Amino acid sequence: MKVLYTNMASSVESWLVKAEGILDASARKIVGLDVEYDKSRDSYVRKKKASVIQLCYGKDVLVYHIYHADEECPKLRDFLWGWRYIFAGFCIAEDKNVLGRAGLPVHNLKDIQQIWRDPEKSWKHTQGLKDVAGAIIDPYYEKMKDGFGNREHNMWANAPPLPEKHLEYAARDAYATYEVYRRIELSDFACLNCLLVHKEKIDADVDSDETESDYVEDGKEDIEGGKDDFNDAKEDLQDGTGGEYVEFDPNMFSSQKWTADISSQEDAAVRNTVNKYNDAIL
Repeated sequence: MKVLYTNMASSVESWLVKAEGILDASARKIVGLDVEYDKSRDSYVRKKKASVIQLCYGKDVLVYHIYHADEECPKLRDFLWGWRYIFAGFCIAEDKNVLGRAGLPVHNLKDIQQIWRDPEKSWKHTQGLKDVAGAIIDPYYEKMKDGFGNREHNMWANAPPLPEKHLEYAARDAYATYEVYRRIELSDFACLNCLLVHKEKIDADVDSDETESDYVEDGKEDIEGGKDDFNDAKEDLQDGTGGEYVEFDPNMFSSQKWTADISSQEDAAVRNTVNKYNDAIL
């Protein structure tokens, strides 16, 4: 996973230009989207403001510390506007409000929470991203939120650089939303193909001279075939379909150098922090 952490509009623009080139050439134009904000700001007078915006396509993640942006980024508004791409989020109502107040409306935003639930956790009234990602990507994700409480959430608006723990959390959230939606879309496509194949078979049987007992036997076969299709679709949902299995490495962040582009005022502090972190993992 390649992660860019920045608060510079020019760096965000460069990342978005590269993203557009790849997405425009892709059959599936999916972008994972998440927003972090200071949860201590939650009143009529002190409304929540976007602190960090995360975007992900493939294994490229942008962690944009917009709360401390050096200047406005018109390219980001253009990227989020319109219907060119599908933006996948989770429990998106508040994210939409926060982005709207920042002058960054998102049109084609899909809420995974409203699209898919883990059937093995039907007893949970509200399922979180960790539940869905744990079922679809890897059980490891069921612990993706562990150790990150209110104290940590109230730090998103702090001056850069954000702690390594926050960068990991932000990058993982964005990747999870992207990968979950990608696999759901692939699985839906596979299931649709299964349904079309079975419909053609049934239509052909209606025009044949088969007896009633033949229909009964065919019905049994269709039931068994339906079970197989369901199991195949479930496996596709978990392994990504088409043999492309994305294995999440729990230690990937320990070998990942963060790219930090921060405004000149914070340059020295950032350089020291990033160099210290990179030296520690070499």
